[in-house]
Amino acid sequence: MVTGAFDASAAVFLIYRMVFEATVGRLTLQKFFFGYTAVPAFIAIAEFAYMPRVSYHTINELERKIGRAQDDSGDIHGSDQDISNTEELARIHGARADQRMVKLSQLENIAGDDEQREQRRRTKETRQAASGVWGVLHGTPARRQILSPWFLLMLLLTAFQMLRMNVFIATIRAQYRYMLRSELLAAGINRFFDVALPVGGVVSTPVIGLLLNNLSVSMVFACITIFIVAIGVLNCMPLVWAGYATVVVFVVFRPLYYSAISDYITKVFGFDTFGRIYGTVVCFSGITNLAQPALDALTHEVFVGNPIPVNIALAAGGVVLGTALTIFVAVMGRKFADEEESWSGGSDEQERLLPGNQAIGYRILDHLAKLLGFYEVAAKILEGDGQQRKRKRGWVGSYGNVWEAVQGFEFRLEVLEDYKQLASEIPGPEHFNLGWEKFNKYYSRLDEYRSTMRP
Repeated sequence: MVTGAFDASAAVFLIYRMVFEATVGRLTLQKFFFGYTAVPAFIAIAEFAYMPRVSYHTINELERKIGRAQDDSGDIHGSDQDISNTEELARIHGARADQRMVKLSQLENIAGDDEQREQRRRTKETRQAASGVWGVLHGTPARRQILSPWFLLMLLLTAFQMLRMNVFIATIRAQYRYMLRSELLAAGINRFFDVALPVGGVVSTPVIGLLLNNLSVSMVFACITIFIVAIGVLNCMPLVWAGYATVVVFVVFRPLYYSAISDYITKVFGFDTFGRIYGTVVCFSGITNLAQPALDALTHEVFVGNPIPVNIALAAGGVVLGTALTIFVAVMGRKFADEEESWSGGSDEQERLLPGNQAIGYRILDHLAKLLGFYEVAAKILEGDGQQRKRKRGWVGSYGNVWEAVQGFEFRLEVLEDYKQLASEIPGPEHFNLGWEKFNKYYSRLDEYRSTMRP
């Protein structure tokens, strides 16, 4: 919806052009933008008069609330021992239970019942698995995320493509005026572009959602690279049909790229640092767009209005960066998947070889191993990785600021809640007895079967 709204916003300027032409220029730019200042005023009024005072809850937060509402231990308070009347005590317990069930019903009306939530979890897991890179840098401090190739390659490609797209939007009429040697033909392509930009973004958004949910991240960026090649080739052809084809491909590519970047940041870096990562990308890309006047001057002064050399350079740069990011994500994603497989790959084999409760026990150990992996990262953040460094707002050997560690622990508390839900999949509470005797029994048998789970 956000992407669709972003693309539909281009219709504002289409409407302005139509009104400008209909009024023979009486609606000047000064009047238009002065009237446009009413938009933030309406937003402020809606914020205080209509919008809810409390931000909405995420599904994970709702599920945690549902878990607490399902726990009947809260029906009994420590002060109950002061009540000697048995009937009165039963009435109080019943009232608390009724209140808890009302709250549970309200929460389930929003988040769905057990079956719906389970189906949503499975769908979410399927989509995460399809991405091929889900969780690569989740829980890692933002500073380390920003210094990683995962971020730097994406940053360069995004900055380059935003510059490329903005140059095309600003100069489409001038480009085709030169290439087609016709003001009339260039104006026709420009008018088609004005309509296609908002409409194409809105129409293509559902298809983009399906692609992002079902394709791996490497495949998505492979598609993006193909789009970059197509736009680069078509935009250099001095033909009318090529001009219209460029517009069609461009208006699909633009929302696809912006959606893919948000999707990439979520899957690779996680929600905890999403704002910081996305904001850094947008900020750097905005600074990069200051090069647009220089490219315009290069086109008109050096190449005497010929846009093809600049188009070729921008297309070549985009193809190189797009190919580099696609290959990097494919290779590192495969490596990440192999590591994940090596951590849990023994589970399927063990479940096949071990009957009944023993197979269930290995599922428990596998879940526990995943959970402990997050806390190993936390320990490294707090205690360092053994390498001596200069003090840097933290302890010797630590990765960085103590507040990053605190944020890391907050993330791991959320992960712990997720694994509580995961534990609920184990049939029968008796199977989740992880006492040392039972744990050691299963642990000692690991070397008898093919298992690469962390000891």
